[in-house]
Amino acid sequence: MVDRADGRRMAGEGVRETTGAAIAVVLVLQVASSLLVNAVVFQGSVVSALRRLHRATGGLIEPNVVANLVPLLVVVGFGVFLVARLRPADLGLSRAGLPPALAATAAFWLTLQIAFVLFGGGGVSLHPAWRDPGAGYVVGGVLGQLLGNALAEEAVFRGFLFPQLLLKMRHRLTGRTAFVLAALASQIVFAVLHLPNRLLVKGFELGPSLAADQARLVVHGLVFLALFLASRNLLVAVGVHALWNDPALLVASPGGVAHYLVVLGSSLALTAALALLRRRRSAAPLPAAAARRRTPPAIEE
Repeated sequence: MVDRADGRRMAGEGVRETTGAAIAVVLVLQVASSLLVNAVVFQGSVVSALRRLHRATGGLIEPNVVANLVPLLVVVGFGVFLVARLRPADLGLSRAGLPPALAATAAFWLTLQIAFVLFGGGGVSLHPAWRDPGAGYVVGGVLGQLLGNALAEEAVFRGFLFPQLLLKMRHRLTGRTAFVLAALASQIVFAVLHLPNRLLVKGFELGPSLAADQARLVVHGLVFLALFLASRNLLVAVGVHALWNDPALLVASPGGVAHYLVVLGSSLALTAALALLRRRRSAAPLPAAAARRRTPPAIEE
């Protein structure tokens, strides 16, 4: 489906551009998988079986891991890689990106622990989840996000949808306008495609609470997108996204607005640190041999 896209790149980043038809196919697959997961997998006997597996493994195999095999295989594996003919590198995924992503995720987790000790307001005490239901459930919750929900959503909405919308919009709009519209459009789609989960699983009703949840999801998507852009590494966004959903806190959280502000502030601090690190690395002088390889030949007038 991408006969003319192989040579087209996003400026300076080497991202292939797929076709509009391929983008539509991926979104249709995402809608279908979301309906399947939330209307079938997370309902009745299926989710009961997954919960029994969860308990039998001491919390290590979470329902999220099994449920998100559908979007990972169908949407990412089939839609993004086969239909859109993109590579993992086009989504910001690479083996080389794993060590820095693990370091960034660990730094974010440690920042959360320190921030909740300093600003939690409830004193220092071990988070009750480590005792009941137990450490296996805490670790399994994070693994379920890293290998399931966070990975699937980051691949589709930050790694695939945003760059592809940006490439399409750059054909008709200026760079800054295209960037803003692509960022907002991709994250609004991210929020809207959570509606099956909110209505079928979470029990939301149409009204102000659902609208507020949609606005919150757009903000979350923009935060994860900022992390992706600051690091140029989708796995960094996956790690932070996982800890947003399941932070595995060592200390008790005050909950509510205080919890949210600590997580949001820590995410923005990490984004700023990653952006500064990238800027310093790009400004650092190259070794002489590398500089000679990258210096273009002189243009004679």
